[in-house]
Amino acid sequence: MNTNYIPALAPPPKGIARVLRFVLRASWITAWFCTKLVFSIIYHFFAGLSQIGQISEKDIETHYAQKEWDRIVAGNRPRDGMWPM
Repeated sequence: MNTNYIPALAPPPKGIARVLRFVLRASWITAWFCTKLVFSIIYHFFAGLSQIGQISEKDIETHYAQKEWDRIVAGNRPRDGMWPM
């Protein structure tokens, strides 16, 4: 074993070693961005899933208002007590 080896005097890395050295020096930044990206993707995926099949109250009101208006325009207003919700 060579005990005289001093890493500071080693030649600079080449090729993939150079890339790895750069990435590992900035690994905390890389880890932070990757973590943020992964959690953002997961969050938005489940947020999108929760929207599937949901009808908002405004959509329901708009639907019934349109049906009611169509009846009025057609001249056949429903009898008392027959109005939709």
